Amino acid sequence: MLATCFLLTVVAQAPVAASGALVSGHVLEADSRLPLADATVTLMPPPDRFPSDPSAFRPLSVTTDANGRFVLEGVPPLRYMIRARKAGFADGSGRAARPLAVTAGGRMDDIELLLEPAGVIVGRVVDARGVPIERAMVMALRRAVSAELLAKSGDGHTRTPTARTLAAVRAGEQTNAGGVFQLDEIPPGEYYLRAMPPIAPRDGGLAAGASHTFVRTYYPGTQDQANAVAVPIVAGLPVDVGDLVLMTAESFRITGRIVDQSGRGVAHVMVRLVPATAPTAALPMTTDRSETAADGAFALDRVVAGEYALVAVPALTLRRDTRSSADPDAGSVSFQLGGTRSASAGGSVWTESRNGITRQYRDEFGTRLQVLVDADVPNLHIVVRSLPFP
Repeated sequence: MLATCFLLTVVAQAPVAASGALVSGHVLEADSRLPLADATVTLMPPPDRFPSDPSAFRPLSVTTDANGRFVLEGVPPLRYMIRARKAGFADGSGRAARPLAVTAGGRMDDIELLLEPAGVIVGRVVDARGVPIERAMVMALRRAVSAELLAKSGDGHTRTPTARTLAAVRAGEQTNAGGVFQLDEIPPGEYYLRAMPPIAPRDGGLAAGASHTFVRTYYPGTQDQANAVAVPIVAGLPVDVGDLVLMTAESFRITGRIVDQSGRGVAHVMVRLVPATAPTAALPMTTDRSETAADGAFALDRVVAGEYALVAVPALTLRRDTRSSADPDAGSVSFQLGGTRSASAGGSVWTESRNGITRQYRDEFGTRLQVLVDADVPNLHIVVRSLPFP
């Protein structure tokens, strides 16, 4: 499996602890066992260990020498995920990253990380008229058992899941001005392509004020993943899939206001739509989200028909730095701590730093409302509870 790029942005290096460990080893080509120079080896904490403050930790990286050897010194004791990457190669161990427990003052000298020659997928995203679509997000997917499909039988034992889902192999790539995309470092196998419309298209190929919007589309041009066509990938060979036609659907608008228990509008509430069937313990982050204004007002545009859960999560302010720039987007960074396995934890955690203010959104403190969308949904009135701490 490819060494997947985690959705994470961080801004500061953690200080090296005096009790730091030494982590070293080699990066090798999987079949020939030849050393690979100039590969990047990265240590990063697993998703359940990301700190609440995005400036508190930065992944540790090093480049291999001519013998494929890497050395990381002064590594703070922690559980990590270790991965290797090199242009033109994909992970050859069958895992995106492997766990690594680093102990204080320890030495880990014999780590081997395997990479294999990778394939490349190129193509173009266009609308029904053949007009290229810029800034569409394209991802390579593969068949995989979804952890969310695991269920408990009546006697408490886990049943073997029968349904299968498509899982992302790596982070997506945006199309350029010509609608062209290129997905590198794809391991050999069969893949499905999914294109997501631009988050904020200029006109998206649709007339201003149109009642239709671009929607998630699978290659070569279907909304139903069951009808998607697999793309075979061979190591070292580029595959040109031609045009992926981004489909459209009728769209609607959801508006409303978020208030606290006293009826006052609440600013900086993250409002998002997720599928109605999404489990409470692992609500996904989506591009269908908005942040409330000072009076608590929000609007969600370009919503296609369907059943959704509308999730309203108030912001927990973690840090303020009034010395920062007045530019509201200055130094903006964010990362997601994915869905949790515990229903009591209540879903995802999203942390964002912007203009010197770090806010965190925790689904466990949010309000969830079922919404059926088959027309515009105006004037929703949603009450969020007070956070248990400032």
